[in-house]
Amino acid sequence: MYIVSGEFIVHIEGKDIPVTTGDTVFIPKRPLHTITNPIENNPGTVMVVVQPAPQNEQRV
Repeated sequence: MYIVSGEFIVHIEGKDIPVTTGDTVFIPKRPLHTITNPIENNPGTVMVVVQPAPQNEQRV
């Protein structure tokens, strides 16, 4: 996840990570996660890159 502009909070399995313009966040496979923009009138843009799982992996 790359923060193009703005400020956000990334929540990964119980941990809040404040992020801002230019920051990147790696989210490992499977953990529950969310991203929020808790500041009023604070527009922002996030770019998300998703790497596919290997073809031989069993999906749950």
